[in-house]
Amino acid sequence: MNKIIVALASILIVTTPLAGCLDEATLEEIIDDIVGCMDTQAKNYDENATTELVGDCIYAASMEAFMDAMSQEIDIQSMLNQSTTAGYSMSMTMPMGDELGDMGDAMMLVEETVMVNMSANAAHVSMVMSVPMMFSSTTTMIQVGEVVNVHHKLDGMLVTQMGAETIDDKYQTRDMNPNVMEWVIPMLADSMASDIGGDSEDPKDDLTDEGWDMDSATISVSFDSTTNAQTMDLSTTNETGSIMNLSIKIDESSNLMSYSMVMTNETGSASHMNYALMWGEAVVITVDQTLPKTAIPVHWDGLPDFNNNDDWDDDDGHEQSADDFMVMIDQNEDELISWNEFEDFIIYEDGGWVDDDDRTETQEHFNYSDNNNDGYLDIDELSNWLESMDDDEEDMWMCDNGEEIPESWVNDGEEDCEDGSDEYDNDNSDDGDHD
Repeated sequence: MNKIIVALASILIVTTPLAGCLDEATLEEIIDDIVGCMDTQAKNYDENATTELVGDCIYAASMEAFMDAMSQEIDIQSMLNQSTTAGYSMSMTMPMGDELGDMGDAMMLVEETVMVNMSANAAHVSMVMSVPMMFSSTTTMIQVGEVVNVHHKLDGMLVTQMGAETIDDKYQTRDMNPNVMEWVIPMLADSMASDIGGDSEDPKDDLTDEGWDMDSATISVSFDSTTNAQTMDLSTTNETGSIMNLSIKIDESSNLMSYSMVMTNETGSASHMNYALMWGEAVVITVDQTLPKTAIPVHWDGLPDFNNNDDWDDDDGHEQSADDFMVMIDQNEDELISWNEFEDFIIYEDGGWVDDDDRTETQEHFNYSDNNNDGYLDIDELSNWLESMDDDEEDMWMCDNGEEIPESWVNDGEEDCEDGSDEYDNDNSDDGDHD
């Protein structure tokens, strides 16, 4: 083909008006100046090239390079060391086999998405695990600046059979001192994606040890000139008749970009796995500021007890601050709490009033705390009210067996401690008979 092109070029030049101006040396220089990769073994080989510059040729990565990239143990912290905006996504489906008895054909789904933008103090972590009809769990935390979204869902037949309550909670809270990695790292402590990479020095040997016929595998490598990325497609079988189709994509530095794997067993059941890294503009994190507001602290140490929050404590047992209550109750975000806002919170978020007396007494406390009588509580008035409520709490008295009862119950004529130790002043004297 080169000879044909050279001949055509010669005819073209000779038949043009410039032909008389070109000597033989100049003609050869023009004809030879077709720059490109001349190595037939390179991925970007150009059959028309007649001149090759250093670095023109791009060679196919070896199978080992692809397998090594796939087996790299990648975590969000190591990615953020390379770029302040990074993330990954992983999804996996697999048949449950005999683990669910008659439901053995059910497929289990596991998904994990992690994105972090350190410059914007933003993060998105989502973990999903489900078996259709049997079990479903979704946990998502998203933060952009001070605004935090949380979604936790738990339902399915197995959940109810175990006597647990189904949950579907979506809410927002606020982080006044945002540092997303303080909750991202604990949340990823049990990450399934972090276990994908192996410690094997030769991942190809791992596949061989698992019975896959690597010697007879069909392998092809393609090259994308626009991104300088290479993709290896591999297909093979094992002795049981199972089929594996694997596709791995790496960048020009042989770093992993993504991979997908489909394994089909002899019965036709297939397992799918997809994994992809995200960098820069591919990382998009947004929050929903229309969700109900709460003052649940921004941290990750397991999930809060959503069904036992009547005491207005967080899941570590710490009482909420005045700022926390302001965020929860202040619906229009004017940093003032009206009685209507407070009552809406009691009715819709705290289980409602005990009775009319409870409502009346609380409103009297609200009005008493409103020092300037403007109908609203600012943060100082709210804080003083909360402190007065703490001061009003009755001192407790400890029984001999370790129980605690209100001090006013001691020597009231009725045994309130199981061991009866609260009724010790039998002669009604102030000296008492209790040791």
